[in-house]
Formats: sequence, structure tokens, C-alpha cells
Amino acid sequence: MGKKILAVLAIGIVVLGAGFAKSVIEIQVSPFSAQKIMYRNTVEYNSQYGFGGKIGYSYNYNPYLYIGADVTYSNYKYAEKQNRYVVFGLMAKTGFILDFGGAFKTDFALKAGIDLRHWGNSAKLYPTVGLYLGAFYSLNEKIAVTAGADLNVAAQQNINPVYNSVDGALVCNTGVRVSL
Repeated sequence: MGKKILAVLAIGIVVLGAGFAKSVIEIQVSPFSAQKIMYRNTVEYNSQYGFGGKIGYSYNYNPYLYIGADVTYSNYKYAEKQNRYVVFGLMAKTGFILDFGGAFKTDFALKAGIDLRHWGNSAKLYPTVGLYLGAFYSLNEKIAVTAGADLNVAAQQNINPVYNSVDGALVCNTGVRVSL
């Protein structure tokens, strides 16, 4: 069911983006990411590796300021566990672009949203906040190559408070940015 929700959200962002003149669609893959789960009782788990992808939409209401949303998918592998830890996310974002003149620009965004986190037979929604730091190089007026990283933090609440945790993730991204 999570994959269907992700597909509907991704298609919705693309369709929404087609309706605005100052819109940008960004498609990125994450060849490497890492997650750390820190339980209240001081137990910690570090992922061995992770991968994923992101589809984003942003509306530039100023040449250097934007608002938008990202739909993300992350898949983490832990050495201690057999299951994969899968995270589907939907985050609103607001950010700004620093223009260094020419084709190179940097991108900074603050994000807040919700994650659907799936572990074994359990799937729950949790609040998430994030920070994106990236850069892009414009190949022409419409297309740019991107690279950056998301730093996300989520708070997981459990019926048993011992299993409450704060999860941090560093997600490295590369992809393409298309101005509509």
C-alpha cells in the first residue's frame, strides 16, 4: 500500500507543477544514505547502508525564494536485523537559492512533514523535520544537474516509552532539476 501512496503523490506533484509558470520539478536518486536510531534507554542502532529517491516540486515566488514539497523513499539495511527499514516521506519545504553568477547556484531548504515508516509487519506515521543543503549547475535555462544532502530527524513514539526514539538520517542526493 505504501508504494501506491508514493506513486499517487509523485504523479500529483508532477501534475501540480505543470500548472504553474515558475515551477521546478526535481528528480533525485540517493545512492547512499545512513540512519541512526537512538532509543530513550541509550540503545543505538546504525544502518550499514541505505538508498532511495526523491521527487520534488517547488514554486519560485521570487527568483531566489521558493516553497514546495518532496516525496521521498528510503530503504535502510541494519546488520543486527533481518528486515529492511523502509521510509516513505512527504515534506513541505521553503528555501532560498544563492546565485554565484553564471551557471552555479546553491540551494538551502527547511522541511517539515510526515514519514510512513515500515519495519517488518509494522507501519506507522511519524512527524519529521529536515534541512536540505545542495547545489546545482545549470546546463541551460530549463535543465540543471543537482547534488546535495538531506539531514532529517524524526521522533518515534511507542506504547512502551522505553522504545521511544529519535531517528536521524543523512541522505546524499544527485539528480536533475527541470524548470517548467
